[in-house]
Amino acid sequence: MSWTPDETSTQLAIETAWLQGCVAAGVVYGVVVVLFVICFYKLWERIRSKRKEAANFMLIYLITVFACATVVFATNSAFVQLAFINNRDYPGGPGAYTSAMFSSPVNLVSSTACVLASWCATGLMAWRCIIIYQSCEYVVKRLIYGCLSLVAVGFIAISLLWLVQVCSPASSPAQNTMMSVNYTTPFFSTALVTNVIITVLIVARILIHRREMKRQFDPEDYAVCSYTGLPAIIIESASIYTASYLLFIISFATNSVSQMAFLQVVSHMDTLASFLIVYRVLQGKAWTRETFSHPNEFMSDKLSRPISPIRFKQPPMEVQVTVDVSEIHV
Repeated sequence: MSWTPDETSTQLAIETAWLQGCVAAGVVYGVVVVLFVICFYKLWERIRSKRKEAANFMLIYLITVFACATVVFATNSAFVQLAFINNRDYPGGPGAYTSAMFSSPVNLVSSTACVLASWCATGLMAWRCIIIYQSCEYVVKRLIYGCLSLVAVGFIAISLLWLVQVCSPASSPAQNTMMSVNYTTPFFSTALVTNVIITVLIVARILIHRREMKRQFDPEDYAVCSYTGLPAIIIESASIYTASYLLFIISFATNSVSQMAFLQVVSHMDTLASFLIVYRVLQGKAWTRETFSHPNEFMSDKLSRPISPIRFKQPPMEVQVTVDVSEIHV
């Protein structure tokens, strides 16, 4: 006797991908929680020691993004419970329930928090890009800033149009497939294009300076590797955020069932990428204005810092006493 629900294989595949996405999103959110605690502790130490240096702003940013990520995770979990437990016998299964209730209050709160987190992540990447190109010539800087401004305005406009569309059941793309304009694809495509442009700009700038640094310093030195190595490029450019968006866009464009899994993971990858950048800044390993303005002096200072000597604990001394019994007189 089979206990398989009376659903098609496509419906079962969608539900499977949905649950797998929930588990993967939970794993990513767990990493986000750990990074939040570490960064919060480091920022709080700076504030208490009166070494603020924009620590207050970073702390507010950290709490805001973490609150958005928490709301997204909580509302997505609640929506999964509604679909798979509370309304399991809905005609067509949980997949049909998702389409019918896409504009429900729970899902709207999740979508709004997801968009806010995406704005914060993109804003942080744009800020890092501005810092990295701060030392460029005036014309180059203006071109970069103008490009970033146009892309940011377009992304925000498309995001607002998408939110307005999904707020109403009559205009929701999940319930009205015959509508003339569906802002779902433009929204995610614009987000992808925005992140790809910023990522390419950051990676190109770092690679140029990486080549110059390796000419003048030892490529194997730890200080050089920490600023020009692969981890530095991936974190500074938020490549994991861009890659996750690319995977979702491909699955969405090909109408693959895996889009249900990627959609839930993408909503937390922007927060993860942002927290990795903040953590790197707090470690003092992030690229700064000085790194690009005066690379030789900056790296020379890093390489010339004295390294504390390693001291090994000495084992306790063993004293051996030998007594000649024949020489003892009573």
